[in-house]
Amino acid sequence: MDCTVRDITTKGARLECSEAVALPDVFELFIPSKDEYFQARVEWRKGNGIGISWAPEHQSQSALETFQSGDPLGDRVAKLEHEVALLQKRLDALRS
Repeated sequence: MDCTVRDITTKGARLECSEAVALPDVFELFIPSKDEYFQARVEWRKGNGIGISWAPEHQSQSALETFQSGDPLGDRVAKLEHEVALLQKRLDALRS
Protein backbone atom coordinates (compact mmCIF):
# COMPACT_ATOMS: atom_id res chain seq x y z
CA MET A 1 0.00 0.00 0.00
CA ASP A 2 1.11 3.56 -0.53
CA CYS A 3 1.70 5.98 2.30
CA THR A 4 3.70 9.11 3.01
CA VAL A 5 6.69 8.76 5.32
CA ARG A 6 7.19 11.77 7.60
CA ASP A 7 9.57 12.69 10.40
CA ILE A 8 12.15 9.93 9.87
CA THR A 9 14.57 9.46 12.79
CA THR A 10 16.98 6.74 13.85
CA LYS A 11 14.26 5.39 16.16
CA GLY A 12 11.30 5.41 13.74
CA ALA A 13 9.01 7.57 11.64
CA ARG A 14 5.48 8.87 11.25
CA LEU A 15 3.39 7.54 8.36
CA GLU A 16 0.33 9.11 6.78
CA CYS A 17 -2.00 6.49 5.32
CA SER A 18 -5.65 6.17 4.42
CA GLU A 19 -7.74 5.67 7.56
CA ALA A 20 -9.37 2.68 5.86
CA VAL A 21 -6.03 0.86 5.67
CA ALA A 22 -5.64 -2.19 7.91
CA LEU A 23 -1.92 -2.17 8.67
CA PRO A 24 -0.58 -5.02 10.83
CA ASP A 25 1.32 -4.22 14.03
CA VAL A 26 4.60 -5.43 12.48
CA PHE A 27 5.38 -5.03 8.77
CA GLU A 28 8.08 -4.38 6.20
CA LEU A 29 8.37 -0.83 4.89
CA PHE A 30 10.01 -0.02 1.54
CA ILE A 31 11.38 3.51 1.25
CA PRO A 32 12.00 4.21 -2.46
CA SER A 33 14.29 7.21 -1.87
CA LYS A 34 16.67 4.96 0.09
CA ASP A 35 15.88 1.90 -2.06
CA GLU A 36 15.75 -0.15 1.16
CA TYR A 37 13.34 -2.28 3.17
CA PHE A 38 12.96 -1.80 6.91
CA GLN A 39 11.21 -3.87 9.57
CA ALA A 40 8.76 -1.59 11.38
CA ARG A 41 6.50 -1.90 14.42
CA VAL A 42 3.40 0.24 15.00
CA GLU A 43 3.71 2.24 18.22
CA TRP A 44 0.56 4.37 17.92
CA ARG A 45 -2.36 5.16 15.57
CA LYS A 46 -4.35 8.38 15.38
CA GLY A 47 -6.63 9.21 12.46
CA ASN A 48 -4.57 8.76 9.31
CA GLY A 49 -1.27 8.99 11.25
CA ILE A 50 0.74 5.97 12.34
CA GLY A 51 3.85 6.15 14.51
CA ILE A 52 6.37 3.38 13.90
CA SER A 53 9.64 2.25 15.42
CA TRP A 54 12.36 0.35 13.58
CA ALA A 55 12.65 -3.33 14.46
CA PRO A 56 16.02 -5.09 14.16
CA GLU A 57 16.45 -6.16 10.52
CA HIS A 58 17.59 -9.67 11.42
CA GLN A 59 14.32 -10.39 13.23
CA SER A 60 11.02 -11.07 11.53
CA GLN A 61 8.67 -10.34 14.39
CA SER A 62 5.47 -10.57 12.35
CA ALA A 63 5.80 -14.31 12.06
CA LEU A 64 7.10 -14.76 15.58
CA GLU A 65 4.10 -12.92 17.04
CA THR A 66 1.70 -14.98 14.99
CA PHE A 67 3.01 -18.26 16.38
CA GLN A 68 4.11 -19.23 19.85
CA SER A 69 7.73 -18.65 20.71
CA GLY A 70 9.82 -21.74 20.06
CA ASP A 71 7.25 -23.14 17.63
CA PRO A 72 9.21 -24.79 14.76
CA LEU A 73 6.64 -23.63 12.21
CA GLY A 74 6.82 -20.05 13.48
CA ASP A 75 10.62 -20.10 13.36
CA ARG A 76 10.55 -21.42 9.80
CA VAL A 77 8.05 -18.77 8.69
CA ALA A 78 10.19 -16.04 10.27
CA LYS A 79 13.29 -17.26 8.44
CA LEU A 80 11.43 -17.49 5.14
CA GLU A 81 10.02 -13.97 5.52
CA HIS A 82 13.54 -12.66 6.07
CA GLU A 83 14.81 -14.53 3.00
CA VAL A 84 11.97 -13.15 0.88
CA ALA A 85 12.87 -9.60 1.99
CA LEU A 86 16.52 -10.13 1.04
CA LEU A 87 15.57 -11.60 -2.33
CA GLN A 88 13.24 -8.65 -2.98
CA LYS A 89 16.13 -6.26 -2.31
CA ARG A 90 18.32 -8.14 -4.79
CA LEU A 91 15.55 -8.21 -7.39
CA ASP A 92 14.97 -4.46 -7.03
CA ALA A 93 18.72 -3.84 -7.40
CA LEU A 94 18.84 -5.92 -10.57
CA ARG A 95 15.88 -4.02 -12.02
CA SER A 96 17.62 -0.67 -11.42
